[in-house]
Amino acid sequence: MVDGVEYHFNNAGTTLSAALLFELTGLEDKRHNVTIRTNIEGKQVSLDAFDVNEGGHISYAVGYVIPEQEESWRRYDDTHPGFTYQGVWQTDSNAAYYGGARKSQPNSVIGNKIDFSFVGTKLRVITSMYFQYSDKIAITIDGVTEYYSLVGNGTSNGNNQFLAYEKTGLPHGTHTVSVEKINAGAYSVDHVWDAVDIDVNGYLVTPQNKPKTGGKLRTRVQEMEIGDYIRCGYSASSGTAGVFYGLGTDTDDAEISLDGPIAPNGYFYFIKVKEGLLVADRVIQTGISWLTLNMTSYTHGAQLNDSMIPLMVADTIPMLNVAPNGIPSASSVYSTTYSPWKAFDAVDGSYGWIGVNGQKQVWLEYAFQTPTVVKKYYLKAPNTSATMPSKWSFEGWDGNHWVKLDEQGQGGWLALEERSYNLDNIKAHLRYRIVIEQNDGHANYSGIGELRMSSERLVTKVRMLTGAIAYLRFDGHPTTTDEGLGLFPPENEWDTFIKNGQWGLKVWNNIDNSTSAEWTQDTVFSGFTNPPAGFTNNGTGRTVRGRNGSVTEYWSAVANYTGPSKIGFRPALEYVIV
Repeated sequence: MVDGVEYHFNNAGTTLSAALLFELTGLEDKRHNVTIRTNIEGKQVSLDAFDVNEGGHISYAVGYVIPEQEESWRRYDDTHPGFTYQGVWQTDSNAAYYGGARKSQPNSVIGNKIDFSFVGTKLRVITSMYFQYSDKIAITIDGVTEYYSLVGNGTSNGNNQFLAYEKTGLPHGTHTVSVEKINAGAYSVDHVWDAVDIDVNGYLVTPQNKPKTGGKLRTRVQEMEIGDYIRCGYSASSGTAGVFYGLGTDTDDAEISLDGPIAPNGYFYFIKVKEGLLVADRVIQTGISWLTLNMTSYTHGAQLNDSMIPLMVADTIPMLNVAPNGIPSASSVYSTTYSPWKAFDAVDGSYGWIGVNGQKQVWLEYAFQTPTVVKKYYLKAPNTSATMPSKWSFEGWDGNHWVKLDEQGQGGWLALEERSYNLDNIKAHLRYRIVIEQNDGHANYSGIGELRMSSERLVTKVRMLTGAIAYLRFDGHPTTTDEGLGLFPPENEWDTFIKNGQWGLKVWNNIDNSTSAEWTQDTVFSGFTNPPAGFTNNGTGRTVRGRNGSVTEYWSAVANYTGPSKIGFRPALEYVIV
């Protein structure tokens, strides 16, 4: 039965394997419901596989377990900051839940809601089901209310990650959602919330803490005036220096929390404080040593990843908390280990993306969701640099033809070497690709370690602010004793832009947190008096500002120091427009 229409087929008497028993064509390009059953009691039907048209797929139905997101969906856990929980909710931990935990509500409570907004066209609710849970949950999307049930069979912890509700066919855009229990169940907790899936090209909208400078949100650095701000992403594991991405991204996706996480993953804002310098509106990572940051050159200057392409974890899926803006593809792939997205993951490896074995003339493409102007691109070699192009062209698709925007013939790549190329391009193309005509000497195949594309021609340097090296003496010279006159040199950047900045201290967040402190790039003047526990008063230390919420305190910590846990990293971005 297909969409309520009954059809028949018979496999009696066949001795063939993988035989075609039934075919139906000409259906609309939409979701179809299929039921297969035998109509003769005592008889069985054997089925081996199903074929659907290219571009289609077998989809789960409501009431089935979906432990992982399907190809055209993207999953968000119950801990995502885009969810707002009203009233009494508790967190239950169990490995059977998605992400190891879920939210639940006592059966004695009625009326507490879950509110969120998402950008996309479809939505799934993934949660636990049990025969004593609520049989009526209201879900209101853009003012229209529907209902679903959490009633299922089995034990309370044995039926998890079920598809409880699905809505498709919404117009692409921002949708507001509210979820509320209507009927109480018999179990002690009767309304549970584990995750949602939305279409892979959408994202959950999260609260935005835009800087209160009176300036405007910009998507390009060259458009910024003093006080304007621009989004930038940063992702890091605990205790390691992270990766910047998505400068100028236009999204309401997740921000880095203002309390300075040890493993950040999301967006913050760079504020323009003077021509050629932007400063982060918050400490973006804590619990990390100055020495670790210095090994990535984040203390005194490293090139910023200003690519418009998000960091990818699959060919259609960017990393968590990052909105997708396109899809990578290639003329060929050596194997799934070296898929096209490997050239967009910001991971230094042996190869990145590789084309098919035996073919050296290949191409790598990125198709944006909307026409986009690219003015600069970057290539980075993998450890096996001989796969890199030594002769290539960079092209944009005008809707009918590939237009050559740049042509290069430069070999001699070193392992992990990165090069950038400016374009005189003013036209927004939907698709861009690099066509490799000749590699740098590899006998079997060609490839690219990393490919990045930028909408601006910038020379960038991400670094720490300067923060003083000593106390200021009455005659303007440095001293080891606090004479109440401030710090030396008095024009250090932390004092200029954070302490004495024109927008007040609240704009910079975190500095009124009693456990926060910030690394600066400076090495201290030896011998200052009365350092607190864990800090040093000799020349091996690095200047820390904002300790205990003070804008005047100046302390020094050894470069490998990571305590207190809230000592952290506030980046600044130096730039030149070329």
